[in-house]
Amino acid sequence: MSHLPKVSVFILTYNQQDYVGQMMDSILAQRGDFSLELVIGDDASSDGTTQLIEDFAVRYPGKIRLLKAEKNMGLSANFLRTFAHCDGDYVAICDGDDYWITTDRLQQQIQLMQSEPGTDIVFGRKDELYSQGDIRPGKSDPLPDSDFDDLVFDNYIPSVTCVFRNKSGLGSPPVWIDGLPYGDWPLYLWLLVDGGKIRFLDKTIAVYRKTIGQSAKLRKRLSDAIRVKHKILKNCYGDDHFSSKKAVIYRSMVQTEQQLMGSFLREKQWGKAVSWLMFLVFVRWRWNAIRSFAYGIKKHLE
Repeated sequence: MSHLPKVSVFILTYNQQDYVGQMMDSILAQRGDFSLELVIGDDASSDGTTQLIEDFAVRYPGKIRLLKAEKNMGLSANFLRTFAHCDGDYVAICDGDDYWITTDRLQQQIQLMQSEPGTDIVFGRKDELYSQGDIRPGKSDPLPDSDFDDLVFDNYIPSVTCVFRNKSGLGSPPVWIDGLPYGDWPLYLWLLVDGGKIRFLDKTIAVYRKTIGQSAKLRKRLSDAIRVKHKILKNCYGDDHFSSKKAVIYRSMVQTEQQLMGSFLREKQWGKAVSWLMFLVFVRWRWNAIRSFAYGIKKHLE
């Protein structure tokens, strides 16, 4: 088996005993010309999550590495710790409450990257599972081929569908990921900054639970999600690892600041909206922000 490429499936769990069995079954059902390991970072679960994982490890010896925590680390610290233990040629991502729905997805994604050495990320479509039990297609129509300059404006890669080339020569991901509510988008940007293509596999290959987890909390108020995006872009802009892409990062950062102003207007957070208007006009010299602000006020008054 040593000649086969190795895939590390990067999994974070925390109090998900109702879901981890389905998640692990869906991953262990994968078939193809590769060796597979599940690297699971459990963030001190207090329910039966760790026991379930340990039971799977007994049933599948050599396939599962469980990283325990004595006390809660937080999502981003657990993210960095778990990724550091992924030593496969390729890395796939699956959160503890999501699952995969095809048994050949890894094989297809790896074959794409093997046939195209310049391709570093392959992702596909996802379905979304709501708390009422209904499943709907995820809304996504990305470019078939893209790169850093596209991804820096919006994260259109569902992590549950993603496989990427493990670029161990880059060293460790940036420490500023610690403290963020998610780490996948900055990790993709870190991997792609010096080149590398993204390929879209036009196939539904996974299910994402829509109404739980960190991203669900962020979606409750749009400005919260945009502020996290802005923080990530500011960190990228100030990080020497991203120096070759400062111009496009800056453009995305300014666009995000305009989005922040608009989101505060829609949420009737007038003081914050005015503050961002002043910043955009007098610091960024974006005079069109005045027109956008006026349009937002008009929409509110209608």
